[in-house]
Amino acid sequence: MDSVAKRELSLYNGATAIELTEANWDAETAGKSVLLKFFAPWCGHCKKLKPDWDKLMEEFNGSPGSLVGDVDCTAGGQSMCEKHGVKGYPTLKYGEPGDLKDYQAAGTSTA
Repeated sequence: MDSVAKRELSLYNGATAIELTEANWDAETAGKSVLLKFFAPWCGHCKKLKPDWDKLMEEFNGSPGSLVGDVDCTAGGQSMCEKHGVKGYPTLKYGEPGDLKDYQAAGTSTA
């Protein structure tokens, strides 16, 4: 199954995530501003972020100039995590694919 078919299948199944790896990085990010979540599947904070992240990815799905995606640091994206200096999970980065910046959001509290 080629990458286009896999992507279409994942969209059909309701999973709009684009998981970036070294193999598809250039093709998926070319000409786009990106917001990326570098994660590990076993990470509790990553699991907690997943539902909101999935909604955000769905909102930007198909955007010609923007990409919201995932990079699994334990699998095919491991080399990308190393290249972009990921030290903990989840790590959010944004910007141009060749010059990613760390995303620092103000925390919120419901207490």
